[in-house]
Amino acid sequence: MEQMFTIGNNDLCSADPKVLGTGEDLNKVNPENINFFFTFEFPYGLPKVESTGKYIPSVYSFIYGDTYFLCMNSEFTLVTQQELYDVDSSYSVDNDTTGPTGIYSIIKRWCEDDLAHIDEKIKWRVAFTHDNPFTLLTKS
Repeated sequence: MEQMFTIGNNDLCSADPKVLGTGEDLNKVNPENINFFFTFEFPYGLPKVESTGKYIPSVYSFIYGDTYFLCMNSEFTLVTQQELYDVDSSYSVDNDTTGPTGIYSIIKRWCEDDLAHIDEKIKWRVAFTHDNPFTLLTKS
């Protein structure tokens, strides 16, 4: 049975997953603990930082019937990007300063590559993350 889940802020652990964190938001940086509970298949390539080979957890896809599901990890803070993945927040795989930067540009590229493998039999495409893709909150 397929499961749809994505890692959220309260699923993150400290930089070293073997060390109990404090529970403070600044200590919630590492999504690696997701690997203890779930396994994935990546027939077209792993979502990873090419320069270091570091795997990016909670970025995956699967097809169920005529629907393609895509999960994107939305829980990468600047600290996580820099300290765990060695990715500068201004980095872009496409050298495009108008699109996503940092680890999100790597995730975007992986998603585009993964989507290129689905065929015309797939009727629906569903993407999901922990964070909303937009917010109704505004600064005053």
